Amino acid sequence: MNYLEIKGKVIGPINESRYSNGRNVVNFRIMTEEDGRKYVFPVYATREEAEFFVDCIHENDIVHIAGSLRSGKRKVKNVTLIKDGKEKDLWLSKLEIKATRITLIRNENNAA
Repeated sequence: MNYLEIKGKVIGPINESRYSNGRNVVNFRIMTEEDGRKYVFPVYATREEAEFFVDCIHENDIVHIAGSLRSGKRKVKNVTLIKDGKEKDLWLSKLEIKATRITLIRNENNAA
């Protein structure tokens, strides 16, 4: 079973867009700390979760996310490698969280 829960701070920009079928998608990053080390994970949400995120949550807020891990590869634009005399595209591994539930724990923008 691929399920995780994570609590952390929303960092960086929150990007909202739509798939070609019209469904909302939101991409953002979450930072968490463990044993004094900081870890940053990319997160995306679709459908109702995306609408909730855009309406209620902002950068620096503390959130709890439930979802699943997704892995894959992405092609790096405008970069090629030469291996054995042949040009090859550069692909990097990616790991991201697909949020199925997002809960606002603390709104840092309105905190006293």
